[in-house]
Amino acid sequence: MEKKHVFLWLLSLLFSLCPLYTGPFLFSQSSGNDTDSKIVFLYMAQAGYQPKDILERVEEYSHRYGTPVKVVFKEYEQMYDEIQGASRQKVSPYDVVLVDLIWIAEFAEKRILHPLGSEDVRNIQEGISSGLTDAFLYGDRYWAFPFLANMQVLFLNYDYLQQIGRKHPPQSLEELVEYAREMKKKGIVPYPLFDSWKKQEALVCEFAWILRSFGGCFTGKDGRLQLNTEESFRALSWMKGLLDEGLMNPYALHSDELFVSEVFLNGDTAFTTNWTYLLRYLNEFPYLEKKFGAAPIPSSRTNLSIGSGYSSISGFQGLGILANSRKKEESKRFVRFLASPDFQRTHLSELPVWRTLWENPLVEAKDPYLNLKVTVLQHVVHRPLHPRYRDISLVMQDELFQALTGVQGVKDTLSKMQNRIMELLR
Repeated sequence: MEKKHVFLWLLSLLFSLCPLYTGPFLFSQSSGNDTDSKIVFLYMAQAGYQPKDILERVEEYSHRYGTPVKVVFKEYEQMYDEIQGASRQKVSPYDVVLVDLIWIAEFAEKRILHPLGSEDVRNIQEGISSGLTDAFLYGDRYWAFPFLANMQVLFLNYDYLQQIGRKHPPQSLEELVEYAREMKKKGIVPYPLFDSWKKQEALVCEFAWILRSFGGCFTGKDGRLQLNTEESFRALSWMKGLLDEGLMNPYALHSDELFVSEVFLNGDTAFTTNWTYLLRYLNEFPYLEKKFGAAPIPSSRTNLSIGSGYSSISGFQGLGILANSRKKEESKRFVRFLASPDFQRTHLSELPVWRTLWENPLVEAKDPYLNLKVTVLQHVVHRPLHPRYRDISLVMQDELFQALTGVQGVKDTLSKMQNRIMELLR
């Protein structure tokens, strides 16, 4: 693509990711008459199902049931505080909210969400994989209806692979590094790898899938958080080594996932791991699909020896009803309508949560990445399910970032991170 075409295309990409942008995503739109009977739905205007698709579905609901729905769009970084603030009011300004799986334990403990009823529990247990539903289970109750099966995959530039004589995606993390070294040595691309290692939740996500790639997890055999392990040392050392060797773009320490996707689609890096929303652009633009591809994230060779070939991180999101909403019954019907197979069958940019759609030949024909998504789903790792996860994550972000920037060594980082979290939980 010519540079001017790239620039125009990136502008269209930004507007498609953030439609109706009016500053910090503080816009809303209503369907039907704006009356006291309306349902108010708080949704994230970022990755995932796009605002245009949500608004069209909301219109369908209003026409069918005669109940107006107001949709409020905000950024991911605003969602947590917005839900917390709404929960402290006598009557919530929102009825239905999009909930990240990492908030489930806290929102359940604080009774911010209204638990699902028996009918919804039965439907999701019968129709949705436990790998998805369990993310919204806490204390033997489900607190949100599974809606978005977000997870990370490996994206790669086939043009650069061909230039080093490779035809297939790397089959291990070690092979990924080998490919990157060849590309850098030949001057194909200055930094073959680029990810979002900024000091925010994205950094914990990256560390999580890398930790799994080396055979580790966040908890020990007793179920308690255990981060100062041999697997954690290898994972964090691997990350720091990519920066030290000049294989990972140093700007990864300052970049969010949307910027990383732009850099990748512009051809300025060979490999990145990112969420499944990026597959939509490969599918919608054939000329991109010829140049770029996607594959499961491979594990390290040591982990391959025990039979775990892939790794990923979950970013599932569900539809929850706030406990202080006065429209719970109407909200239940809206949630069922929005999360139904009918909606997900016609919006295949993301993996449908319903198993029946995975086996539908028409769905498979429309989504060439369906099998990839289903495969990756079987290898996702979850971040800790804990009522104080947000505080735990902030500690992890701080310590991991200090190690990656060279402020402190890997061993010291893991020891300090473990001690800080244990002290926090006391």
